[in-house]
Amino acid sequence: MNKRNMKTIALFKYLLLTAFLIPMFSACVQEDDDKNIVISDSMAVIATTQYGKGSSSAHTVVTVDDDRNASDPLKPSPASDFKIVAYGDYFYRLDLSFDTVQKYSRSSPNKVITEFSVTGDDLKSNSHDLVFSNESKAYLLRYDAKNIWIVNPSATTDSEFKLGEFDFSHHELEDENLRPHSGIIVNDLLYIVFQRFDINWTAKPAIIAVIDTTSNQEIDTDDTVDGIQAISLELSNPDKIIFQSDLNKLLVQASGLIFASEEDRYNSGGITTIDISTYQVEVLIDDTEDTKNIYNMAIVSDEVGYYISYAGWEDNYIFEFNPTTGEVASSSISPFDGKNISDIEVDKDGNLWVASVIDSSIYVLDTTSNELTGKIITTKLPPRDIAFVTLPAESTEE
Repeated sequence: MNKRNMKTIALFKYLLLTAFLIPMFSACVQEDDDKNIVISDSMAVIATTQYGKGSSSAHTVVTVDDDRNASDPLKPSPASDFKIVAYGDYFYRLDLSFDTVQKYSRSSPNKVITEFSVTGDDLKSNSHDLVFSNESKAYLLRYDAKNIWIVNPSATTDSEFKLGEFDFSHHELEDENLRPHSGIIVNDLLYIVFQRFDINWTAKPAIIAVIDTTSNQEIDTDDTVDGIQAISLELSNPDKIIFQSDLNKLLVQASGLIFASEEDRYNSGGITTIDISTYQVEVLIDDTEDTKNIYNMAIVSDEVGYYISYAGWEDNYIFEFNPTTGEVASSSISPFDGKNISDIEVDKDGNLWVASVIDSSIYVLDTTSNELTGKIITTKLPPRDIAFVTLPAESTEE
């Protein structure tokens, strides 16, 4: 089948999904393109996807207030998977199916501002994260590619989008695959989390490379060894990386050998801390038969954090833990016991948003009491990923 026919079929699927998936909404602040779109200064943007036959996806926006009004679904697509990344007044859809980056604004969450292909000469992408230095410079982590792109998120043309690239092949060992998955910038230093696999795709201990964003040069984290050294982790399959300023530490969560046999799946994941002054690595929480696989993480403060305990397929639990001491609560938070939980994130008010796939709902937890607060948000498609877009503080001043 030639590319023109493939594009025609993809367009036909998109039009069908658009016709069937986009409803009208009763509550609105702004009417746009015959749809009532809820707009507020602070909104959650949720990636929703339906896997399997007839896979489809769309994003939902929800106001971060007591009413939690939702516009759902927006921009339906035949794609099966994408990630939401937010920065300032904008959010971005990293499409893993079509290898594109779409930019949207908080004020018009159903209108694509720009869309750029991220395949490049290698014809591979699978973008996993977009890490922002500022509004005109970010780092695109492409999981299936051999380099990281430096891009301009404010670009309006293809020629303006890609600013450069960073090659990380010097960290790749023989017969192993190194994959950039997530990142964070702290004090102008970019920390890139690399997952590592052997030739059989068995997860191996991962690394974190450190890049000076002012010079785009890699930092040597161990000057006692020749060459440029990355931070070595004892964990496999790292996912989230979060900076806790009160601790002056990064926290990295890893799911380990989550799909291995019961006797092999533990002691390879957990939560570790990295002191950004010394690059010292310490295991905070190890995965065990008690904790199960630690699948996700959210940090409220230096004393309050949460992680998803993965006991099995569609059998997840949420536990509170102390990011300073590593102490884990003796019991899980009961409203979420046994649910298929895809993501947990903390909003501007310190509440925990929980995405439940199996019942297509978003729950919000008051982290001062660990009780549900406000109404449950339902989505047409199962929620997978949550990000928050908030109007910059200086823009609200009169």
